[in-house]
Amino acid sequence: MWARVEGKTENTLLGMPFEAAYMLRPGAILPMHGERSKTTQYRILCNIMKPLNPLLKRMKSVVTSEQLGQVIVHLAKKGTTKEVLEREQLKELALSIQRR
Repeated sequence: MWARVEGKTENTLLGMPFEAAYMLRPGAILPMHGERSKTTQYRILCNIMKPLNPLLKRMKSVVTSEQLGQVIVHLAKKGTTKEVLEREQLKELALSIQRR
């Protein structure tokens, strides 16, 4: 069900007369700088996983909220040739932005 709704939404957005539209598909997003979820279950999970954050940050499928924000700003300013960015591509773009 989720995949159908996501696909339909993405196709609708890509079909609209925007100058550009980008679909971001992050795997997992690690909250940074004291950000907290409003959902109790996510807050508990984040607290349990916190000791593993340094390891999780190395995974290609995990981006931090800071990295995701940097990617969004980069896309708004400069764009990219891809309309759909999968989790690994998001991570690569985030790391290349941080190296600059």
